Amino acid sequence: MEIKLKKLWESEFERALEVRVVLAVAEKPVSRMSLTKTELETLHALRAPSRQRSWLLGRNALKKLLSSFGMGEETSLLSFPHPHFSLTHVGDRAIAVGSRDHRLAGIGIDLEMDRLPPMKSARFFLSREEQKWLSKVKNGSQPMELLRLWTIKEAAYKANPCNQGTRLSQYIVMESPGRASGTILFPQSSGLLARYHSLKVRKGFLSLALAMENRGNKAR
Repeated sequence: MEIKLKKLWESEFERALEVRVVLAVAEKPVSRMSLTKTELETLHALRAPSRQRSWLLGRNALKKLLSSFGMGEETSLLSFPHPHFSLTHVGDRAIAVGSRDHRLAGIGIDLEMDRLPPMKSARFFLSREEQKWLSKVKNGSQPMELLRLWTIKEAAYKANPCNQGTRLSQYIVMESPGRASGTILFPQSSGLLARYHSLKVRKGFLSLALAMENRGNKAR
């Protein structure tokens, strides 16, 4: 992927969310020769070749990201959800994101391309109000809007440091679901909300969510 495109995405996220983020993109798996002992142990625990390739692709993006932050390339020290790093991959592309902003409680990124979720899946991850909004969208645009909302909610889920046991339908878009940027209320009692921004990419969407403390004021 062109460096110019990566820089464009970074600037778009920074403009919309007012937080400096760094992206690292990988389009091929990292060499096994560059893995640490701990990373190799994790790789060997994955039996399926497809899972190994996906994992190696993600490691490549993470290693690039950590290196850009001057943190070396040891990825086994990372666990997700993480307050400053997140990872997504689809097909032959992985994207890692990082931010040093001290205000963050979590960060999440999600990429979906070349596929559309079935319309009947909407009831499993959209709230009733979000489903009502989707029903009013022109039929030809509904599948892509559903995909966009999926990436937004996946990104928010990844950004939630207490996401265990939560469902995507519990992450509520607070403004109109049709907006490219907005806020998402996390499941009750978490005390957090997420600011999100969604970018249209080739045959899909790339969405980023940043979790911050919800103190009753607009998150910044």
